[in-house]
Amino acid sequence: MNAVYLLTSSLLFAVMPGDDRAADSAPVLAPPVVQPADSPAPGQNSSALEPVLSPRAAAKLVEDVRQLKEDAAKSQEQIRQLELRIAELERQLPAKQGAQPREVGAFPTMGTLVLDNRTLFAHTVSVNGLLISVAPGRTTIDIPVGTATVYMPYHERPKQFGLDRWHRSGQHYEMLITINDQ
Repeated sequence: MNAVYLLTSSLLFAVMPGDDRAADSAPVLAPPVVQPADSPAPGQNSSALEPVLSPRAAAKLVEDVRQLKEDAAKSQEQIRQLELRIAELERQLPAKQGAQPREVGAFPTMGTLVLDNRTLFAHTVSVNGLLISVAPGRTTIDIPVGTATVYMPYHERPKQFGLDRWHRSGQHYEMLITINDQ
């Protein structure tokens, strides 16, 4: 037995020859987006048909995926910018709150940060929010002993170095940070 399949309003109707419904309605063409892959084999269920995308619909899906990836990249950049801004605000927060009381004799208030630039070029380094140009070789900066935020802007995310990085050097403390080719 042969059956004719009609697609109307996304419903699939099977019309058998000699059925009165076939005479009342005109044959309906399948929409360009969904087309049956093949006619079912004899004895196979008609619900086993899977829709096939037209080239136009496939191109639209590819464009939608590309747009979603582009939007995700923009979102990631916005998140990175917000993280940098939060780190900057957190650095400014202790300065606005005033000096916190320290235990007498625990640590000196000032120490020396040694930036060892082992590259052939000068680099800009942010040290606790202050931008410093570091020439090849060693550069020393006096900073408060404690947590220090040191990083190369636009090359890496802010890095915080804690009290474990400070070492005693003579009568004062110093922290060594090396800048290498990466």
